[in-house]
Amino acid sequence: MLSALFSCLGQKGDKNCCYKLDDLLKKYDTSKVKILSYDKMTEVLDNGNVIGEKGMYKFDENKILRFYGYLIDSSNNYYFGVEYDSAGKMVSFPKSNIVRWFIQNKDADSVKVAFLLYDVGYSYRNIKIHNNNRSINIQLFESKHFSNLLAGEVILEKTGVIYITGDLKDECNGIQKSFKDSLTSRIE
Repeated sequence: MLSALFSCLGQKGDKNCCYKLDDLLKKYDTSKVKILSYDKMTEVLDNGNVIGEKGMYKFDENKILRFYGYLIDSSNNYYFGVEYDSAGKMVSFPKSNIVRWFIQNKDADSVKVAFLLYDVGYSYRNIKIHNNNRSINIQLFESKHFSNLLAGEVILEKTGVIYITGDLKDECNGIQKSFKDSLTSRIE
């Protein structure tokens, strides 16, 4: 247990970059999550949205986050997953910070486009959605269905390719970079 405490502290002068179970429980209403304990692991599930999607956290015996997955159904299949080592350092991450895109028809000419960004250890700014030579600044907000996910949404024309750009900062190591992602198909 003592070694886990020191592993979370990192090198001299480093920030404490571990995301612990207590961090999650302090930030979010526990009535919105389900907590399951197994031997040395603790699993936390968001209540999720109406179609069964939800976030899943797995914490080790020292209550350090080891895995986050965005589940797409009740079979625990996920399409966004992040793994952490026993010191809380990220060891695998998807190619994009976009967890999920949502598209909903509004009328004959427009769609509502929404997206979710992974928020554990990151901050974002200058988020823009681009469509048909237009750039729209997006104001992010906390998702009402999922913990540690930021959301954004906009109404767009139904034609053209949609993509997102922005800047992100890794709050653990201070590295800042730009990112870009797009929907995989055209909206017609």
